[in-house]
Amino acid sequence: MLRVTVVSLLAALIVAPHVAAAEELTPRSYAAAPVGGNLFVIGYSTSWGAVLTDPELPVSNVNASIDRTILGYVHTFALAKHTANVQFLLPYTAANLNGTVGGTATTAQRWGYSDLVTRIGWNLIGDPALSPAQFVRRTPKTTVGASLTVVVPTGAYNPARLINVGQNRWAFLPEAGFETPIKKWFVDGSAGAWFFTNNNNFFGGHVRSQSPVLNLQALGGYEFRPGFWLSAGGVYYGGGQTSLDGAPNHDTLINGRYGLDLNVPVNKSFSTRVSWTNWLTATAGGQFRTIALKLQYRWFDR
Repeated sequence: MLRVTVVSLLAALIVAPHVAAAEELTPRSYAAAPVGGNLFVIGYSTSWGAVLTDPELPVSNVNASIDRTILGYVHTFALAKHTANVQFLLPYTAANLNGTVGGTATTAQRWGYSDLVTRIGWNLIGDPALSPAQFVRRTPKTTVGASLTVVVPTGAYNPARLINVGQNRWAFLPEAGFETPIKKWFVDGSAGAWFFTNNNNFFGGHVRSQSPVLNLQALGGYEFRPGFWLSAGGVYYGGGQTSLDGAPNHDTLINGRYGLDLNVPVNKSFSTRVSWTNWLTATAGGQFRTIALKLQYRWFDR
């Protein structure tokens, strides 16, 4: 039983059990936007660092490097005279893991499609539905909205393996957020919580559960010109204790990250976005650094 508990905990810590999206900054999620917009995104990110483990267990020197390629699509539309958007994100993950379990050096490599991420957002205050021509003539004002992110268990998963790139469970993030423009500056933030269904087939039939993860973000930035902006901020995520067959693990989160995002337009259709994040505090999970690069193509409905 100890062996199962140790390796189960190790696997749970390494393979982003708290949902990678909960750990990264998402600036300008509630910014005003014209309706009829479409955005196609292709990106790459690499994360590396140490994984924290329970010091009472014979698990040590755990490190991971995780590379992700993503395809994404965003569409904005009018909903009850306000702007809404729907997003889809499909990641492909390659993970390299190493550590010492019971005095034995252990390595693992996993790759495949991760779980599909979907999101619907709706700006309820300060963001009326405007065409692109109307949008450029508007007076910027504070926007307040709500969103729901759903992670669908479509990723590669094998219950005979402890480590998988798919999680074999659903995850839900209801969230509220805002953005306030101050001349060329902007301030935005959000508050929400991740909720998870159980993985009822974890490593050969075990039941793995997780309590909710609180997610708070605060960011600020400067827009040099439309579409060309720089933001900085931090994210806090807490809670999320996992359990195996009802027995709790010692992995409650009191974690924080900070980072920078730079969005640079290439022309009226293409733009690039570079992101960098680092860990600030961590009681469980990973002490990861992440660098991401995205190429974005935008067009409008006729």
